[in-house]
Amino acid sequence: MVIAADDSLAHEPWLVVADFQETQGRNAGQVYLAARLDVRLFDDELSDLVTREVQGGWDEAKGRFFAEKHTKISQIIIKVDTGIAPQRADITAALLEQVRVKGLTILNRDAALIQLQYRVELARYYAPEHDWPCLTDTHLIATLADWLGAYIEQVNSLAALAKIDAYGLVKNRLSWQQQSLLDQLVPTHWPMATGTRAPIRYQMPLDANGDVDHRDAEQGRALLSVRLQEALGLAQSPSILHGKMIVTMELLSPAQRPLAVTADLASFWQGPYVEVKKEMRGRYPRHLWPTTQ
Repeated sequence: MVIAADDSLAHEPWLVVADFQETQGRNAGQVYLAARLDVRLFDDELSDLVTREVQGGWDEAKGRFFAEKHTKISQIIIKVDTGIAPQRADITAALLEQVRVKGLTILNRDAALIQLQYRVELARYYAPEHDWPCLTDTHLIATLADWLGAYIEQVNSLAALAKIDAYGLVKNRLSWQQQSLLDQLVPTHWPMATGTRAPIRYQMPLDANGDVDHRDAEQGRALLSVRLQEALGLAQSPSILHGKMIVTMELLSPAQRPLAVTADLASFWQGPYVEVKKEMRGRYPRHLWPTTQ
């Protein structure tokens, strides 16, 4: 809405417009009839039309939280007061919104948390009778207030938010019984005959949004990396989830370099191991390379 530059009302901050017309091809209508409005009326005769509310959020450019008091008539903002201290509820809401917008990566989402998500999704697929909670990124973001909101009441910055124990909070979505059962069905480590607790890494298919694809969980994989000598006591590949998933073995040289990857350890001992043994005996003569397994 525009007014002619030579009009006596052109420099008035507030006007009551009674007549204006829009012209095709122009972004604003032309004011033809208006009167000056004394803004002080909003504090007196027109005060019933005025509402005031405090709005806050995260200022991306300045890297801080902010709060403003907006004085409004309907949706028209007539005054903005800045420099207001944000309320705790506003800071919490702004933090949660940052997680919704930017994703779980702004939390302390480490490898342990990702592995927990994969393990639970495998359990949901292969052992659904135990009523596992959904821990995918999409679901966690949709339920942020439930599992994160109460634990960030003392957090006032994104830097502090990144130090939150996200793994512990997400793990607590499981009951104690479910946590114990998960360790049995989808363990984080496998005990070797040598006494080593070899870590198991889980891999899961992802959907178009980069989230775990529960529907395709049968394409998931459990990968155990261990020195070949430590696997000599295993005749068969380990299995998890009551035998529903075979653990893929990544067998390493004494120098921790990959020698073979197999989900059928019995066949490996009878076939490929023969050639591996010939090569490794020459390189590492002090290590055990038995003829048969």
